[in-house]
Amino acid sequence: MNLVIHGNTLFAWTAAAQMAAQGHSVLLCPAWSVLITVPDDEVLREPGLREAALAQQSAGRLRLGKGVDVLLPVPDAPLVHQHWLAQDAGPRRLQDHCEALLVAACQQASASSAMALPAFAVLTPYPIGTLVNLNAHLQAVFAYQCQQAKADQRPVPSRAPVLYHFPLFVRGGFALHDFMNPSLLLLGCDESDAEAFLLEGLRPILRRAQETLWVSLAAAEVIKSGVNAMLATRVSFMNELAELCEVLQVDVEDVRQGLAADPRIGSAYLEPGCGFGGPSFADEVIDFSRTLEQSLDRPSLLGTVMSINQRQRELLFRKVWRYFQGDLAGRCFAVWGASYKPGSSSVQGSAVHPLLQALWAQGASTVVYDPMAGANLAAQYTDQPLLTLASSQTESLRGCRGQGVDGLLLVTAWDEFSAPDYALLKRALRTPVIFDGRNVYDPEFMQSQGFTYVGIGRGEIV
Repeated sequence: MNLVIHGNTLFAWTAAAQMAAQGHSVLLCPAWSVLITVPDDEVLREPGLREAALAQQSAGRLRLGKGVDVLLPVPDAPLVHQHWLAQDAGPRRLQDHCEALLVAACQQASASSAMALPAFAVLTPYPIGTLVNLNAHLQAVFAYQCQQAKADQRPVPSRAPVLYHFPLFVRGGFALHDFMNPSLLLLGCDESDAEAFLLEGLRPILRRAQETLWVSLAAAEVIKSGVNAMLATRVSFMNELAELCEVLQVDVEDVRQGLAADPRIGSAYLEPGCGFGGPSFADEVIDFSRTLEQSLDRPSLLGTVMSINQRQRELLFRKVWRYFQGDLAGRCFAVWGASYKPGSSSVQGSAVHPLLQALWAQGASTVVYDPMAGANLAAQYTDQPLLTLASSQTESLRGCRGQGVDGLLLVTAWDEFSAPDYALLKRALRTPVIFDGRNVYDPEFMQSQGFTYVGIGRGEIV
């Protein structure tokens, strides 16, 4: 099958590498008019992805091109069976892009008498209603192209274009595995007889998927948005319980374990912390919240969920402020973690931003260490004199001008932060206090080592 995949996202490169590995001929168009030969920095750091893409390029199954390349009618060009859209683009840009592809395909079909049009599959999430509207627009464009072909006495494609929604549930750090082994293979389409065409290309994935669900476009949009909303709700509810635990002097870890032990609840997404984020997750939940409020004409539960998350993203700074009684000017803090989650180099939507900005506003300096995201953080704050990037935990503890630090703030739960050199940490901290925004450490153990430990919902009010 000949696939054209559009986008320079993790979704696009993952789909391109894995579909090419299944024997398909894949043309990857990362940008519309510029030839991009490598993924952006976030994609480059996805484990195994660069090597997988290079291997498929060497095998001749994966080629790189420009979006405009597929608009040029080339005689005897291979027939494109499917266009997969995995771009970071708004609904209008997506519609314009698909319209241009459809017009070019209609012209190509008439010129070659192939009579077949490619299908379109959207992999990335959009606000609810986008794909239903896009499908109606493509059908109108197709009808107009047919009228034009008849007027010019050219062959008319015999079948209207088919639009699929094939949202990917892949995690950063596990994208290659998740693509081929989905917990849910969700397929949305409004054409009852179009199932076989898409499934043929996905046969290896079908065998490995835990669940496969074929629904309408509208239902697929709601399911994708609903999954994100449910996960966000679990996290925010756990953060609210953590706040209650501080008032009642209860350790939220005991509460978390009790909830997780109930098979109706389970343990996933029950970790309290200093707020969730990411390149698009929060935006998708906000879009869904707006859709709910506009459709139901009342405030939505998700509005409260996002309010809790916003408050939680400011919590770590509030704890630092209270501990030092507002005396932060001239102090220096080590910050461990900047990415929005472990395994990612992205700092988009990370809880580190409100923390750093609040500390800087008070005149405090920060030394930040992250195993992967340091360069991305530095690129965002190029002119910030109160930010220093460290290349290791040890370097971060030297502090500002090598004079130590006033406290340690943990933002991202990287594995390497789980067992630091406690003796070195104790010597480096002018004030032996640790603000643990992800509850990585055990309070009793940290206190036995001579630290003042401040977690999230660990029984202390700070």
